[in-house]
Amino acid sequence: MRAKYEHVDFADRGSLVMLDIRQPVFERTWHFHPEVELTHIISGSGERFVGASIEPFGPDDLVLLGKNTPHYWNSEDEAITDEPGSGSRSQATIFQFEESLVDSFVELAPVQNLLKVKSIGGLKFEMDDQLLQAMNRARMSTEGFRLLALMELLVLLSTRPAQRLSLLDTDSAIDIKANHRISRATDYIHQNLANPNLSLPEVAKAGGMSPSAFSRYFHRITGKTLNRFIAARRIAVASKLLSETQTSITQIALEAGFGSLSSFNRQFKRLQKISPRVFRDKHQGK
Repeated sequence: MRAKYEHVDFADRGSLVMLDIRQPVFERTWHFHPEVELTHIISGSGERFVGASIEPFGPDDLVLLGKNTPHYWNSEDEAITDEPGSGSRSQATIFQFEESLVDSFVELAPVQNLLKVKSIGGLKFEMDDQLLQAMNRARMSTEGFRLLALMELLVLLSTRPAQRLSLLDTDSAIDIKANHRISRATDYIHQNLANPNLSLPEVAKAGGMSPSAFSRYFHRITGKTLNRFIAARRIAVASKLLSETQTSITQIALEAGFGSLSSFNRQFKRLQKISPRVFRDKHQGK
């Protein structure tokens, strides 16, 4: 089976569609559509599947998808634990529009380049205050002004550096069965992240593959070894605890799944380029 085609309904022949997604978890449907898509994650976390790229996502994740790029956002299981009536933990704003939206405007040549060249596959942007303000204006604008606000946002994006997400280079990258195996494996990683002995054989088993086959496939699809992927997820968990709680660094290391404080410090500095203590001081305003 391949990625599912999704029909984007442009009501009353409008130029763009804006979706305000509020759910316990984001839908796990591997899909594509001919329209360009700009997705801003407001709340929620997990793995983002874009083409052949699988990466962690969290609040303020901002991604521009080229047309016909298979994708979905896989929420962490913790998002399912909300009490009834407590609201949605997974929220996103999505803009969908034709790639040719700006073709009639010579002044928007940089945006044309952004949509037609750079965004084949996907681009991830780092959110900043100016982008966030522009995103909020586009989100809050009435339909008559939303197009203008989106244009402003796209112009800003055309001036920003971006991380190119992996392109689709093989048929297996859009094999929904294979991607579901990876999804099951990453779900298992989430559930067992605190276990410092989390190993390749058990993760591969959760994905329904042999360890050797899973290791090769996982690296080909994600560009990372399983150990590097797990380390990045643990550092993401630790970073959130460091910035939002007063839990001791030693306890955070244990909760994130590191077997020792020295291993945690070493891995954290490798990925974040600063020590856990400096990271906490920086994000808690000290």
